[in-house]
Amino acid sequence: MIDEVMTTVFDWVNHIVNNTVIPSPGIKIIPSNENIPTPSGTYITIDYTPVLATLGQADWVVEDEGGTVYKTLRVSHEGTVEFWETNGNGEYLSKLLRYQWIEEINNILRDKNISVLRNGDVLTIPSLKPDDRWKKESVVEIVFGFGAGIKFEMDDITNIEANGTLTKDDGSERDVEIT
Repeated sequence: MIDEVMTTVFDWVNHIVNNTVIPSPGIKIIPSNENIPTPSGTYITIDYTPVLATLGQADWVVEDEGGTVYKTLRVSHEGTVEFWETNGNGEYLSKLLRYQWIEEINNILRDKNISVLRNGDVLTIPSLKPDDRWKKESVVEIVFGFGAGIKFEMDDITNIEANGTLTKDDGSERDVEIT
């Protein structure tokens, strides 16, 4: 589930930041857990281990579809994802926030039942490179909402038969016959 959500978020970010309608110079976007060298120039890193929270309690939904009964256990989640812009002034993160509501871009998330619940402000954070030189970094947190569920077909139980011996924890036994 989380892999599908994060892949969709990656596509969403790429579509906003590297969209030909909203000109960009082709910014690299990398997942935070990739074992690759750091790119040169300006790039965006997506934290691929979002902070997850369950919203409320799971609920059961029973549906009758033409005589077949389905039971679905649904639960809603929210995931806080950090986006980092390195070697930039936060311009691309600001663009991410500005253009997220364009219908074509919003549909990328909506088609996968994901939504933006809220976002923070773009913060500039000074950071040191290994060679003791300053580099520019900015960060923004966006909270996404999405659901998960398990759906299964319910069968009717018409007959139950059992015959045998039940053993309790104390070692005592009793014979049982159920028809």
